[in-house]
Formats: sequence, structure tokens, C-alpha cells
Amino acid sequence: MSTQYRIGKVCDVLRSEFPDVSISKLRFLEEQGLVEPDRTQGGYRIYTQRHIDELRQVLHMQRDEFLPLKVIKEELARRMSSGGTSRGGRGGQQPPRVSISAPDERVALDDLCRRAQVTPEFVAECREADLVSGIVDEDGRTFFSLHECGIVQAAGQMRRLGVDVRHLRGVRTAMGRSAALVEQYAAARLRVKNPEQRELAVRSVESLTQSLADFMRLAFVRDVRLMTARSFAAAGATTPARQHDHVVRN
Repeated sequence: MSTQYRIGKVCDVLRSEFPDVSISKLRFLEEQGLVEPDRTQGGYRIYTQRHIDELRQVLHMQRDEFLPLKVIKEELARRMSSGGTSRGGRGGQQPPRVSISAPDERVALDDLCRRAQVTPEFVAECREADLVSGIVDEDGRTFFSLHECGIVQAAGQMRRLGVDVRHLRGVRTAMGRSAALVEQYAAARLRVKNPEQRELAVRSVESLTQSLADFMRLAFVRDVRLMTARSFAAAGATTPARQHDHVVRN
């Protein structure tokens, strides 16, 4: 019989690789149909190594390939239907990290709206706010990258939470400054003509991009946790994070 894990232990297993994973995050992924843990007669979630592998794959695709959950779910279903590779992984290989050289899939406007569950008018708002740009082909059709698809979906989710697109313009500007750091780094290294040296330069730029993305994500999560902790303390309440910590310890 395979080893069984409770949800708190699963967080402990994954946290070394995904520091911001939480019990609420795992519950959310379950609600989205991305993982289906077993249940005891009492209703408690029970995870096996297969479930942990599934979660690791989903979290990798979300973090390293910047794919929205809806696209991840479609990708997992596609892999299962094609046979050979299960939801649990890619034959033991981890999903690729950030790539600046791999070709990006193009997504048509109507497909983008379907994936992100938004209207064409909302996509136009995102373009106006410079959140995404899109590419217009010779026939006048507009296409977007998978990264832009994820950006629009995230913006749509925030709109439903009451955060308007115009409020994201400042965030986008800050991201542009961060990208400029990578651009400066790349400009000094990608001038080489030797193929081997150029490949090493590309890898170093990809490594910096990934490290910077990790840094910004973790710093952002830390700042939000600190601010919400202060807000809860001012209200005389216990933060949800501390409540989860209590559950895990017990």
C-alpha cells in the first residue's frame, strides 16, 4: 500500500520547492479540478505520492511556464488523451524553466476570451492599459502569446474581485523596470557569435529571468503576509496563516 499523507504534510513536502504553497492553495487547486485526493470515511483528504506528483507538475507549470490554471487543466487533459504521459509527470522530467528562445504558441482573440473567460472588450481594456499587446497578422487577425493569455485571465479574475484594469497599469510599469534589468544583462552577453558561447549566454539570461521572477514573487508574498498580519493584529484577530500553522502542527 502506498504512503498516505494528510494535507498539512503535503504542504511540508512541497514547501522546499514551492515556498508559498499553503493549505488554502491546495484546496483551491482541488476546487479547480486539478487534483482529486482520496477521502476517508470521515471526509478527511488523503494524498498519495501520485497526488503529490500531480500537484508538483501543476505548480511547476503555473510558476515556471506562467500558464493560467484553465490552460494547465486543458494541457493535462491533452497529455492524458495522447497517452504515454500521465498527469503525474513527464516521465520523471520536470517542466522547463523560463525560456527566452523557445517559440511561443499564438492564441487567437476568440480563443483567448474562451480560455480567460473574458469579453473582447475586456481584452481591449488590457491592451489600452499596456498589460498586453498582441500581434496583428497580414490578414488583420490579432493573436496573443500564452503568457499574455495568462495575464488577461489574471486581470479578469482581479476585475471580478473588484480591482480594475487601470489599477494594474502601475504594476505593469514596475514589471517593465524589472524586465529592463534583464535587458541590460542580456545586451552585454548575447553579442557573442560562437554558438556554444551564445547557448551559455542564453542559459544565463534565462537563469537570471527565473531568479528575478522567484525573487519578486516571494518578496511580494512576504510583504502581503506582513501587511495582512498587521491588519489582523490591529483588529485583534488571528491571521488565516497562523490558523493553518496550528492545523499542520496538530
